[in-house]
Parts: sequence; C-alpha cells; structure tokens
Amino acid sequence: MRIVDREAFLQLPAGTLFAKYEPISFGPLLIKGDTSSADFWVQDLLPWPEGVDDSLQYFDAMEKVAAGGASGPLDFNCEARDGLFDHDQLFAVLDRSDVEALIERLGQALYDGYRDPAEAEPIN
Repeated sequence: MRIVDREAFLQLPAGTLFAKYEPISFGPLLIKGDTSSADFWVQDLLPWPEGVDDSLQYFDAMEKVAAGGASGPLDFNCEARDGLFDHDQLFAVLDRSDVEALIERLGQALYDGYRDPAEAEPIN
C-alpha cells in the first residue's frame, strides 16, 4: 500500500482499489473509476440493490431488508461521481499484491462462511 496525494491519485487507472486516508484512519475500501477533468468516479464495495436509482429508493429497499425481507440481486457495478474536490485529500492505494491477498482472504471467507457443511475439509 502507498499513500498518494490527489494529483497522483487522479492519474491512476480505473479499477484501482483505494481508501481515502486521514492520519491513522481510513475510509471505506473503494474502486476508482475514470477521472473526468478535476473529479473522478468511484464505486463502493457495498453495492445497492439492482433497480434502485436514488437515495429514497435505497432507503425503502433497506427498510424492507431490515424488516426481514430479502435484498434481491445486488448491483456490483454501480458508480457515482466523488464530487468532493478536497485538494488536500490523501489516498491509501492498494498495490497489486495487496489486492491479490484480499482476493485470497475473500476466497477463504467464502469457503469458511458459505460452504455446504456436508463438504469434506480441505487437505493441506
């Protein structure tokens, strides 16, 4: 991981994983989209339900889930413009090896948390 300023961040390619950084604290893990003039597009790793187009629809959908309903399919390709224009913002950018380690950890979480209990234990 490395910490970069806004100018360097805007030069990074779409698909870069990052978190906004304040000394000793990180924001949520995000995916950088395209840079457009002085701004950039961003995608949160916690997606919105499919077909939800605004915050009121999101609120209604999440109320139904909180009341015990199913969320329905989730949209993992939902981008928004950052729009904050904080020129002093720093960014914690994950390197390729960091992303590979995250993918490996998510694979282990998938196995641990979602496998069929009838499956045999892996042989190590």
